[in-house]
Amino acid sequence: MQDAILAGDVKQVEELLSSGTWALPHWTFQNDEHEDEQDTLLLMAARAGHVEVARVLLDRGADIDRPSSTCCKTPL
Repeated sequence: MQDAILAGDVKQVEELLSSGTWALPHWTFQNDEHEDEQDTLLLMAARAGHVEVARVLLDRGADIDRPSSTCCKTPL
């Protein structure tokens, strides 16, 4: 999922979410730039500038106000 989001691959993100494995779009992943921080999928898409991926995640219930795991950063 992380690779699909960072690549801006909307189709693959939709397929992964539809598969049921990624039913929770607020799951977090290790932030490679800051090892002690985890980003939500939506924050990852926002940082990468992938608006369409962000829309897909929001349509699936991603919380736009949910911060990264260790700080106050949100997708906005």
